[in-house]
Amino acid sequence: MYRFKSAVRLSDLSRTNKSNPSRLPLLTISFFIFLSFFALLSVHLLNGTSSYRERADPPSASTSFPSAIPALPPLQALLQQTRLPKEFNWAEKAQDHNDQQMTRLWWCTQKGERCTDGRKEEMVVILAAEEYRIGWSGWTGGETIWAMSVFRTMDSLGYTTIVSANLNQTIAYHHLFAPWVKVIVVKSENAFNCFRSPACIKQSSDDALGIPLWKVFSFHFWAGPNHPLGSRWTLSPEPPPDRYGGEPNFDLGYSFEKECSKDPLVPHSERVNQAFLYAKHSEFFTDANYAWSDLILNTTSTNLNLTFVGAPIVTPGFPTLPPALHILNPWGGLLEPHDFFDQLGRSIALVGIGDPPLSPSPYDALCRGTPFINPILEWDVNAKEDRTRWVSQQRTLKHFDPPYVYNVFRGDGEGLEKALREAREKPFEGRFIPPRMKEEEMRKRVTLLVEGKWREEAEELLKVRTESGEGELFIL
Repeated sequence: MYRFKSAVRLSDLSRTNKSNPSRLPLLTISFFIFLSFFALLSVHLLNGTSSYRERADPPSASTSFPSAIPALPPLQALLQQTRLPKEFNWAEKAQDHNDQQMTRLWWCTQKGERCTDGRKEEMVVILAAEEYRIGWSGWTGGETIWAMSVFRTMDSLGYTTIVSANLNQTIAYHHLFAPWVKVIVVKSENAFNCFRSPACIKQSSDDALGIPLWKVFSFHFWAGPNHPLGSRWTLSPEPPPDRYGGEPNFDLGYSFEKECSKDPLVPHSERVNQAFLYAKHSEFFTDANYAWSDLILNTTSTNLNLTFVGAPIVTPGFPTLPPALHILNPWGGLLEPHDFFDQLGRSIALVGIGDPPLSPSPYDALCRGTPFINPILEWDVNAKEDRTRWVSQQRTLKHFDPPYVYNVFRGDGEGLEKALREAREKPFEGRFIPPRMKEEEMRKRVTLLVEGKWREEAEELLKVRTESGEGELFIL
């Protein structure tokens, strides 16, 4: 249970009075004394005579802050009140991060000290999607890689980022930091849970503690809206498919340009004559999207004198793996990240097999000088070269060409062999990072998210819904 003395609603006072009528006069007098003190304090702050106004640098013209700065608890009390559950293996690292962030925020807002230029620390982002929690434990699934890229970018931009354990703690954090909270990132189901909960969502224009829905964003890996306010409040890592009929989600994207650039490039003359066959699970070799066959892999391996390597998790009930595949991890399971990156950097190509879609691994390969074989799973037989009609394993990479990406139609063994031969004989030099995945482009998108005019946009949406009678209404 998280208790914040500053987050008491007037309705709570009312319930207290009814339960103990004899305390009513005393509570009433105390309440008016509190109001008088608060009014004097507000005048004091607004007149610019507080230490905050005297010592703090003025905010930039493009940034708005509360005219009267709300009081947070003393720093040590604040840190004690905002503990993460200790039973999780990610909690200690995330708690250290939260403590540092809250300390910085406290000094800047309460004392006007240690503020940076632009006062970005006064823009708070609450990270409540589970990927931001398990990312601290070292998990490297696609969603987590995306989450930690967003986190690193926010951190580099100077925003205050606070990791939350669950929706209840998110509500408590918002009660504490409401004037500074710009964005709350949650899983899609919790965006709807909050919208349905009177304890979470803002209930009226006078409700200072409830969370405005326009501050809440769904963290959603796939295309399509998944938020009460629709696609603009649904964050996704990739643009929508070609010929997508609906409004696109907010394309937040991700980048690991800085991280992967730390790994040295392996010269192509020193690489092993191997291709990494990318499949996270053994069942991917039997599902409907599997692009190749045992015959194709055996023939390609023999003709090119090439070894296919990989490290899939052997799924119960799907123990069969292609005979041409050399397993890198004899104990089963995925490689550790540094071993996986090492194998990518030593291979002549990363070969997709159809699944998983939208994986970050092709980008990892390209950044390490290794091309990607991108299987085309569906196409228009009457317009086979029309890429907008292609359904590929990695949809954003289908618009790139050799020597970076080789798009090969499923079942085309000759096409696969030709692509691997060319990748081996005509490698590209250096690293390849798609323009939208550059660090600078990522910073622009994150800035747009945190500093965007979301209230104004929500106001327009509310007007449309009110006039049309379509869509659920909400409180701004």
